[in-house]
Amino acid sequence: KPLAILKRIILASSNPGDTVLDFFAGSGTTGDAAHQLGRKFILIDNNREAVAVMKKRLKHVPGLKVTTAHA
Repeated sequence: KPLAILKRIILASSNPGDTVLDFFAGSGTTGDAAHQLGRKFILIDNNREAVAVMKKRLKHVPGLKVTTAHA
């Protein structure tokens, strides 16, 4: 989804300081939008390439923790 749309959704459905959860995070746009709006975020995706894209996209986020688990 485009960043602007996700920002509108996050603004309408959460408050600053809340945690936003995306089970199908893809490129990490939800996390980027949440961070820009003062929310914490948890992103989940089972695609290794998607996780790599998210890590690169969100490297500016202070204290970012990346945890991976593969079966």
